[in-house]
Amino acid sequence: AGVGPWTRMPVDGMGHPWTKVLLGISLLAAAAEWFASEDLALPFLEQLGGGGGGAAGSPTRAANGTTFTPRLMAQQAFLAGPEGPVPAAPAPAAPRVAECRLPLPPEYDYGPYAPFSRIDLGAGADGVLAPRWGFGHVSPLLRKLAGGGCGKVVVIGGSMTKGRHCEQEENGHTTAPAPCTWSARFAQWLRAAFPGASIDLANIAQGAWDSQVWGVNLVNWAAEHRDADLVFLDTSINDGIFAQVNRNTPVAVVYERLLLVLGSLIPHAGIFAILGACRECPLAVAEELLVLEHHGVPALDMQPLREAFGDQVWPWYDADGHDIDDRHPPGRTHQAIADALARMFARCWASVCPGLAAPPALAAPRRGGRMG
Repeated sequence: AGVGPWTRMPVDGMGHPWTKVLLGISLLAAAAEWFASEDLALPFLEQLGGGGGGAAGSPTRAANGTTFTPRLMAQQAFLAGPEGPVPAAPAPAAPRVAECRLPLPPEYDYGPYAPFSRIDLGAGADGVLAPRWGFGHVSPLLRKLAGGGCGKVVVIGGSMTKGRHCEQEENGHTTAPAPCTWSARFAQWLRAAFPGASIDLANIAQGAWDSQVWGVNLVNWAAEHRDADLVFLDTSINDGIFAQVNRNTPVAVVYERLLLVLGSLIPHAGIFAILGACRECPLAVAEELLVLEHHGVPALDMQPLREAFGDQVWPWYDADGHDIDDRHPPGRTHQAIADALARMFARCWASVCPGLAAPPALAAPRRGGRMG
């Protein structure tokens, strides 16, 4: 018998020591494959992870600190190298916005509203558009859109909110894009700002309805729109008329009642108020601001913008100086509202990106809980 060059041991046909070793490895591999395929490896893997009987499929920590899932990793455990079991693949990261700066008017795609003239509010308007009481009601919607989700926006208001007299004069012709409302125009900005998301806009405005009427009738729409992410409240024009007619009932009372009903019927939605700049509007806006401040609800107050830009933003008079129907302003006012909202929401996103998980809860009613 000779001596093998590597083992320096006798070479004896099948009695060669390395032949026996190779045969043994083959048998062990076959046994391991059957062991894993029958899920008999689970107790072993659980013991390896120190979990002592964790549920199959639940994450388990191995002695070297890696984490794996027993049932899914059963066969891989036998193929792992000296570092132990192959760790489970990490969960995909949540979608992120690559850029926290959103496009500002007029630098975005206006879509069907592009042919119509608009007012460039510019950076000078940002001081007028300073956020009131934070943006906790807004950032959850923006974060959802940033993640590529579908955001639902509901709009409550009167005939102006619905788009009555929303025409624009271009080149001597009076026309109105469809839809013409500020909410549709603002939705266009949201789509341009978050191209990977979708917007579900529900404008349920009703002509002549003020906060008192909405507070009683909102229940009829609540079931359909309970999944709303944000609700715009645009009742100040009709609330100004209410203030003139119902002198014994403060606007603050009916406005807060609507706010609380809204928070009760659509509890997961953020709320954002639009405060108009018609002649009667200040009669209501002063009281509505008190309610909004108490509950921390953000608002766009158009009166300071009108003071800064005059009839360009919200006209009270025609070219000859005659009074016009300022309760139903033209299309350029709707565009001004949409662009003002765009600037405010862009500022919000820049400051809170990626935003909060849920809008804050409303405060307790004013006056110790008494509505009156």
